[in-house]
Amino acid sequence: MIRVYKPDGSLDFHIGNLGPVFDVTHIIADNAIALTSGYVEDSLQINLIDLKTQKVKKTLKINTVNSGVAYSEDKLIYCAGEKGIQMINLNDESIVNITKTKLPLWSYVATFGDKIFYTNCNDDSVTCIDFQGNIQWVFKNERVLRNPLGISVDGDGNVYVVGRNTNNVIVISPNGQNIRELLTSKNGLKSPIAIHVDRSNYKMLVANSGNRRSCMILNNFITKTC
Repeated sequence: MIRVYKPDGSLDFHIGNLGPVFDVTHIIADNAIALTSGYVEDSLQINLIDLKTQKVKKTLKINTVNSGVAYSEDKLIYCAGEKGIQMINLNDESIVNITKTKLPLWSYVATFGDKIFYTNCNDDSVTCIDFQGNIQWVFKNERVLRNPLGISVDGDGNVYVVGRNTNNVIVISPNGQNIRELLTSKNGLKSPIAIHVDRSNYKMLVANSGNRRSCMILNNFITKTC
């Protein structure tokens, strides 16, 4: 099931009978969203939902499990488990491998310009690559980030990552050299799992997991140190 909420937090609509759902990304040009199916091997697909009709407009059959997903220029980039990072063209549905680095099932991905950023909760790392799979930088510091999951990028290229085991959100500079801890358990984080940064209005949405699932919104945040 997928639930769509209005900006004020009230429920807009929901769609059921979609099978397993792991992650979501917005396809602005088509007023649609793409839903990955996660690590269920009998559901190797990505559903495209038309937000106007509130119905499935297309189901993309792919050849692997699929977890974190991001959209960039008529393409979906997704974490494909042991097959690394893959990209599917929405026009002809062709699939290419960007990197064959094996990823855990709980991996998330984001894009900005010509860069791709993804998390690896097995080794507590965040990696930046280009669209040819060349590594630009790797961030790893278990003192400030453990079990990294959700990831997002603002309009300046700063990278925001949730640490599920560190109960925090950190910001990594575009070159991967500088970091800042932005939110912690003192701000209400408890096993955070997902994050989204709205580049148009400086709003951040962070979702907690565990027995008390909740979401929090941070308004008008400004990253200066990165």
